[in-house]
Amino acid sequence: MILFSFILQIALNLFAQQPNLSAGNLCGYIPQDTLVSEAPAGYKPFYISHIARHGSRFLRSGKSFNVIEELEGYAQNGELTEEGLALIGDLKTLRDMSEGHYGELTALGAEEHRQICERMMRHYPEVFSNPQRRNVETFSTNSGRVLKSREAFLEQMKATAPNLNISKSSSGDRNSREVTGDKISEEERAEGKANAKNFDDVKKAARKGINFKAFTEKIFTNPGAIKSSTAREIERRCQYLMSTAVTNNLQAMDPMARYFSPEELYYFWVSGSLKWAIYLNYPGYTYYVTEIIGGGILRCFIEDADEAIQASSGTAATLRFSHDSYLMPFIAATRAEGTVLDCDERQIPELFQDFRYICPACNVQFIFFRNNEGQVLVKLLINEKKTLIHGLTPDTGCFYAWSRVKDFYNL
Repeated sequence: MILFSFILQIALNLFAQQPNLSAGNLCGYIPQDTLVSEAPAGYKPFYISHIARHGSRFLRSGKSFNVIEELEGYAQNGELTEEGLALIGDLKTLRDMSEGHYGELTALGAEEHRQICERMMRHYPEVFSNPQRRNVETFSTNSGRVLKSREAFLEQMKATAPNLNISKSSSGDRNSREVTGDKISEEERAEGKANAKNFDDVKKAARKGINFKAFTEKIFTNPGAIKSSTAREIERRCQYLMSTAVTNNLQAMDPMARYFSPEELYYFWVSGSLKWAIYLNYPGYTYYVTEIIGGGILRCFIEDADEAIQASSGTAATLRFSHDSYLMPFIAATRAEGTVLDCDERQIPELFQDFRYICPACNVQFIFFRNNEGQVLVKLLINEKKTLIHGLTPDTGCFYAWSRVKDFYNL
């Protein structure tokens, strides 16, 4: 309890200030660090390998909106407070905004990718202005929101550097491993689920000491008359719907703070974020999906980089667009700092925050640099933040010799 009291206090301060973060992998993209680390003397960037999740999206379906009818039933009987009536209004606004667009990329989602591209090209202009390297290869899954994310990114790229030669491939055109990793059999999936770490005890510990009556007391005129199980289910559906209100802009997340206490937001966040913890590396546990999916994509990164490094190559960048279920295994496969934990599983909510890794438009970039002697260095960026590789000492600053990185991954 002492441990979780400490973690809870940290989270309460965080979610009180930024309630949108409690949406976890559904919150909008917030670049964590757009500062550019100065390259060692004599080195210039010449190639970028990039993979990104699609941007912010609408709800996958409108199923949870049936909670509106349930709340309207209470309203007709005079059992909702002014806040409860306001909640119905906010849910209807969200429903109207989402109707006919379920699962699609939002305007914000497209803008997230345009801005990522703009910063990439502004920070590394040498990569995209070399007349000997004008080719940009792009790969995407066939998902509509992923394809539109790629288009938004490339629209910005073509506006900035119209002379680039951009090729487009989707899953199946070349090799689906480019964006989805190696294939996993149904037997392997079943075995992985059976052997995956059970985080139920972490959820139970997180639940202790949290007042789940706050939402009920705010919404219902006579909260004591509402069955706790009914109230919790209504709250769960409302929280899920509100967590996707980011479809238009980050300000749309304000209702999260209006209807849910920081404690409740914390528990919702823990419950959702733990599903990503299975991909992490910590004592006695490595999820095989990280090795198969993440390792498969990493192998593509290495193979393409080796080709691009050749003096005869005309490739400036390789861009991939995919989903969170591929990005998180890939991030873990790179052994990026923060994904290798030496801790008790109860500490995971303190040490791993999913929104810092797997938010909409989350991305991984390997930036390659070369000097006049042909020596190649690389740096790793997670959501545009320089990130070290756990277990591998950099040659200088955040830069690694590419040969050492390849030997370290040993794929």
